[in-house]
Amino acid sequence: MKDIGFILIVSTILWLLVDWLKPIWEASGASRYISMAVAAVGAAALVLTFRLDLLVAIGLTEQISVVGQVFAGLSITAGSGLINEILKAVGRKVEVVEENNR
Repeated sequence: MKDIGFILIVSTILWLLVDWLKPIWEASGASRYISMAVAAVGAAALVLTFRLDLLVAIGLTEQISVVGQVFAGLSITAGSGLINEILKAVGRKVEVVEENNR
């Protein structure tokens, strides 16, 4: 059984992959939408590969369901963007602290 921690780790790995591949499509005008599409396809692949179910992970049900898998896919897709924003914010704060310490 996969728990919520595993889903967060998978979401982080997906973010790293999307961020690593982003320079390939960054020049296009639809860069944001391409990133979202890649994250959605990646999340769907991860959900199907690892049989992830958000409802099982948080303990609401015991059996994997389509609804739980859809919610897992949506949370991984959205979570990868959220993790991206958190890491950017932390990176900015670290840079500010380093500049203030000089």
